[in-house]
Amino acid sequence: MSNDLDYFPRGASTAQDETKSEKSRINRVDRDDLFVGTSSKRKRSNYDSQKLKVEQNKKKKKSIDGEDCQETSYRRLHKQNLTDGVLMCGCIEKISPYELRVSLPHQSIGYIPITMISDEYTKLMQKKMSSMSTSNEDDLDNLFRIGQYVICRVIQNEPANENDKPNQKKRLHLSINPKDVCDQIAPDNLVKGMILPGVVSSIADHGFIIDIGFSHRQGFLLNDRHLNTEPLKVGFHGLFQIKETSSTNSRIIPLKMLDNKKTRAAMSPTKLPFHMLLPGLKCKVTVNKTRVNGLEVSFGEVKGFIHLQDLETLKTPIEDFSPEQELEAIIVSIDPTTKLIHFSMQTHLLSLNTPPPILEINNNDQTTAVVGSVQNCVAIRNIGSSIAIRIPSLSQYGTVSAVHLTDDKYDDLQQVLDSFKLGQKLQCRIIGISLASNLAICTFKKSIIEAPFINYSNIEIGSLVKGSINHVDQHGLIINLTKYVNGFVPIIHNADIPIKEALNKFALKKQVQCRVLQVDPSRQRLILTMKKSLINTKIPVVHSYNDLQANLITIGVIISIQDYGLLVKLFGDLCGLVPKTEIGQLQTLGSTNIKSQLQQMFYVGQTVSCKVMNFDEEHKKITLSLKVNMNFIL
Repeated sequence: MSNDLDYFPRGASTAQDETKSEKSRINRVDRDDLFVGTSSKRKRSNYDSQKLKVEQNKKKKKSIDGEDCQETSYRRLHKQNLTDGVLMCGCIEKISPYELRVSLPHQSIGYIPITMISDEYTKLMQKKMSSMSTSNEDDLDNLFRIGQYVICRVIQNEPANENDKPNQKKRLHLSINPKDVCDQIAPDNLVKGMILPGVVSSIADHGFIIDIGFSHRQGFLLNDRHLNTEPLKVGFHGLFQIKETSSTNSRIIPLKMLDNKKTRAAMSPTKLPFHMLLPGLKCKVTVNKTRVNGLEVSFGEVKGFIHLQDLETLKTPIEDFSPEQELEAIIVSIDPTTKLIHFSMQTHLLSLNTPPPILEINNNDQTTAVVGSVQNCVAIRNIGSSIAIRIPSLSQYGTVSAVHLTDDKYDDLQQVLDSFKLGQKLQCRIIGISLASNLAICTFKKSIIEAPFINYSNIEIGSLVKGSINHVDQHGLIINLTKYVNGFVPIIHNADIPIKEALNKFALKKQVQCRVLQVDPSRQRLILTMKKSLINTKIPVVHSYNDLQANLITIGVIISIQDYGLLVKLFGDLCGLVPKTEIGQLQTLGSTNIKSQLQQMFYVGQTVSCKVMNFDEEHKKITLSLKVNMNFIL
């Protein structure tokens, strides 16, 4: 027994030593692995240090924003925090053939694909494709309008991958299909005053049948004189208010349009639980706590938050509010994961029936002149890492984000923010607008303020511009004019005698001068020319029918040679025909093989001076002549 006891510790120790030896051997094998060298460790170490630096910067920014790291819910609605299923109230800011671009609260942007509009609209498109119809009656711009409010659901917010570039932007995809928006709503619990999204699915004798997203329930909108709108058509998308509470077994829910002459009553928190809430609902909320960046509020047992940007104005002080104070606010966002609701007290959102005031700065919903304009402003407060400003000439508020505070590089953002004093008069440039927030997006950067233009709306046809060559291919050159504007030089406009082998003739990043041929701000399309004959010309440039007059001498480029004459492209959308009788050199030539003779005399891409003989704006016809005074011929 004693021998066994004496040997037991020694045996255990041997076993432990063997275990340690085996572990160290495995570690040595791992270290000796040919495929895991020290270089990979250095890369991993560099990656970790960069990641740590990013996290430190985020923490620093959070402290500036007044957002506690442990209370991540009470912050502004950043695109990165919008997960699938989040419901939001947005405002349409652009209508394209295949998608809608929506302005979301706190300067975010979302996109609604044509397939996420509604089931009714999908059926209309399928019917149009099957019948090969060319009618534009069902196009998106005939069913929606700029400034229209919609209730959206986030359906895809792609996270950043390791292979993505650091500054690469991700699109936020949304759906306004009532079936997606109302999937958590219990139709038996609908009450009077609730806001529902709906789509006209059919037209009845006395009204409209509205699809509100429920399989066994439909809405009905009475067709009467109180609509104050154009007759609705199938596929129309809008926000409707429940006219009266219907019985449980009822398959029809009475609806009404939002009345811009009446103030909507705020909903009491005792009537609706969390799962029955939707953005757009006006609520009575109670202040629980004031924070640096907003108000913690409650709607019954549901927690909510009103960010500084969502107060009545950006100038409204947080000290005006106190716990237990009752307020009226509208739901702008619902997060089903955190059970947190974002509210807003902004006037234009409380009504939901009038376009944001910033859209009406210029009449007829034209904001193009405002965006890009240089304005005098006054700094009114810091909101997190941004500066809130007031633009007296427009009677509008604006915001300047951290990246637009200065051209200088800085390490301490708080020091930069402190350099802007309350009431300080400054100069800014409007680089965009946020319809949902009713704010002007501005910059303090001198490089942008002094730039000749920052968007396509600021560029005039015929003006001279400078830029750098960004891309060259067989179709032409892409010229980078500013950070926000690119132009395209077609192959026939890369020189007075077009260079077909452009890949070997034009160096990237080379600075070039161009003249603007055509611009379309709605499509962000800019056509340029690098022809010296057009850049240096003293001949008047015409680009609209208002500029045309008989016997006017102008300049253009031959784009086609035909038997009947030459097609000459002027500036803008103007294009004219030079009949063969107006080509002086052809007067003595025979009538046979006219095209061949013209091809020997002219080439596509050639610059010519010509005289306006006559024009017909209604039929888009211009007749030109090459019989001009020799002093004007290039």
